[in-house]
Amino acid sequence: ERWLQCEWPELNVLVDDVTTQWANFTLAGPRARQLLQQLETDIDLSPSALPHMSAACGQLAGMPARVVRVSFSGECSFEVNVPSDRAAGFMVQCLQAGAPLGITPYGIEALMVLRLEKGYMHVGSDTDGMSTPDDVGWGEVANNKTDDFIGKRSLSLSANRAAGRRQLVGLLATNTTQAITTGGHLLVGGNRKPPADTDGWISSAASSPHLNRHIALGLLRDGRSHLGDVVTVYDQGKRYLVKVVEPTFFDPDNTRLQS
Repeated sequence: ERWLQCEWPELNVLVDDVTTQWANFTLAGPRARQLLQQLETDIDLSPSALPHMSAACGQLAGMPARVVRVSFSGECSFEVNVPSDRAAGFMVQCLQAGAPLGITPYGIEALMVLRLEKGYMHVGSDTDGMSTPDDVGWGEVANNKTDDFIGKRSLSLSANRAAGRRQLVGLLATNTTQAITTGGHLLVGGNRKPPADTDGWISSAASSPHLNRHIALGLLRDGRSHLGDVVTVYDQGKRYLVKVVEPTFFDPDNTRLQS
């Protein structure tokens, strides 16, 4: 609408938002594909025909559907769009067909723990208004885009290419029983105590069922250059040590994701 009104007002075009006409379901886990195949579909759901980051349209459970292979959980995952007026019936069919497979609904908190284990950033939590693709590990992807795109010019600004930018890293407490919470400040260097300029902060943290310990993501000044180093966390008057690691804690080879 903005481009139509401000950039191309001479075009004889009407825009109609159909977002609410579609409902979205996410089916994730090692049996997700098996479940969808039981719902009768003309979409080829095999890994070769529908690999991660691809999409297909067709019939599913007797209704039109779009199936997209994307994942925020790190598991083999399918996002399914069906007409919103048939959403309740589709969910019932999924639960009934999935009962022998052990299907269960999962909520946002479970999803946030899963994405943290995979090191998937949550925009607005693990980024701020100054974050660039390179800060979060996507610099090579952005640099490989030869065509122009919105925001490309800003990536060449000196401030966005300067040293000392805060980069997304993983954090593990040196004491495996130490709880890590969001908001703690990161201090690089020995014996640094407040008051001091912060070198970053913990942006996401949770207890990991897979690793049986607390894990965290953080934005740390020149973070990638500190991989393997131990830094200090200062959090509400308490201090403890964390090791800077790669942000992917679980299934780094994407075996489950690509299954």
